[in-house]
Amino acid sequence: MRPGNMPASAANPKPRHRKDERLTVPRADGVRRIVRTIELEPEEFIRIALTIPTDIMKNLDQASQLYGITRSKLIQLACKHYLEDDLLDTSWLRELLSDEDIKRPSGYDVDELVDTLSSYSVTGINEEGKDLTLLPEHLQMIRKALEPERASKGQSKWLEFCEKTGLDPKNIPKDRAVKLVFAETIF
Repeated sequence: MRPGNMPASAANPKPRHRKDERLTVPRADGVRRIVRTIELEPEEFIRIALTIPTDIMKNLDQASQLYGITRSKLIQLACKHYLEDDLLDTSWLRELLSDEDIKRPSGYDVDELVDTLSSYSVTGINEEGKDLTLLPEHLQMIRKALEPERASKGQSKWLEFCEKTGLDPKNIPKDRAVKLVFAETIF
């Protein structure tokens, strides 16, 4: 007998089954299987399929081994940080709108704002100096800052911004991003 009065066959159980039966693991007499229920976080998970370049997959596998987390968790973390820090972030615009080169004592310099926006980009989506994607939240922030101010012609600086960027001030999307495309002009 083994410790705990278990026969040798129960110490290293091997599954036994017939073709028409479920796979079962034998247990010694008086031994019961205990099942614990673990509540998962209230997040919902969705299974997706994706393609990924082999060099990125190798780096993903290496990082997964180094940190001891699954590929899925690593991809989830990377996506979360990219979304929060790059795609959906508004802090950069808040800082930009308070910059003293743009927000001068005399008011906002719309030309400087547009020029400075051209130096921003979203990694993987925009090319610095060529285009910039602005979210509805970004546009609302710009509008809120510029609309109360008047340009020398008497129109609001928000309308001046819209003219310089090609936006229609009466048709600003509330549910999708817009892309500003920048070009060099000589005047």
